[in-house]
Amino acid sequence: RSICVSFWIVHGYFDEIISWPFSYPFTFCLLDVKGNGENIIKTVIPDQTLKIFGRPEYESNEPFAINSFCSESQLMGNESH
Repeated sequence: RSICVSFWIVHGYFDEIISWPFSYPFTFCLLDVKGNGENIIKTVIPDQTLKIFGRPEYESNEPFAINSFCSESQLMGNESH
């Protein structure tokens, strides 16, 4: 089994001054709270052709998901990444 992470771009007050579509890389980081330095990190470069990275027309866009962020074993510390 794998762990999925997702996010939504939501409507905001400053949407008019932001350059669209959203083009900045973003990073998901699951921190190793045990301090073993085994953080799980994924960086995503947005595909500007996808509507989900465009300016929200309503309250929010459809979600963007990383369907296999990490395995359940990796999350539990039973496997290296």
